[in-house]
Amino acid sequence: MKQQTAVEWLWNLSQTKELQASDFEQALAMEKEQIMKALDRGFDEGSSFPEDITLNNAEQYYNETYGGDK
Repeated sequence: MKQQTAVEWLWNLSQTKELQASDFEQALAMEKEQIMKALDRGFDEGSSFPEDITLNNAEQYYNETYGGDK
């Protein structure tokens, strides 16, 4: 089964019920996890220019890019 993005999950959920604030909070948490996994994968696979990597981890990237926990 194909993994859903947070947006796809939220859209599919909206087709079956009226969305609640907790649904949006869950979608944001899913999105954060997906972003951090993608960045971790990038770090694991390396970079052509390692000196360009200035972040320590995905959590730092997410916080600097999206303003931390929302």
